[in-house]
Amino acid sequence: MFVSINMALKSIDQRLGRLETGPEGAVCDNEGLELIKGSLPLNDIEAITAFDNLLSNKEVSKQFKKYVTGIGGSCGKDNISRILKSVFTNACAVNCSWMGRKNNFAMHKLRCIAIVKDVVCSSFSTKENEFEQMCSEWLRFAKQRLNREK
Repeated sequence: MFVSINMALKSIDQRLGRLETGPEGAVCDNEGLELIKGSLPLNDIEAITAFDNLLSNKEVSKQFKKYVTGIGGSCGKDNISRILKSVFTNACAVNCSWMGRKNNFAMHKLRCIAIVKDVVCSSFSTKENEFEQMCSEWLRFAKQRLNREK
């Protein structure tokens, strides 16, 4: 009985600690989220590599995951399309391909893509190969979308 009371007391103490530091943590989260939003969408290959290097920081990675999770969508394909649209411009995506063929920049090994894959596959019943096909297709049609923008 003493053990269960002690565990309940620790749980209450942890909750109280989270409540006490809650508003300050929320402000920091919002600042980090605004920083992520300010650097997106990525316009060129240099920006992609710089942003991907930035994602090696766990806190930045966590903020990016939160940002991507908030984008949402009605299904896996819609979610992927909306996320990629908010992270990469069409002008940038024209110079990229999934595997890097034809002298394009390879996207499949990027940290940001791994985070997007994690979010989409956990939110929807999307398999990894479906995710890869959808991303590859989105990148393939970047030139067509860019021409329509003009």
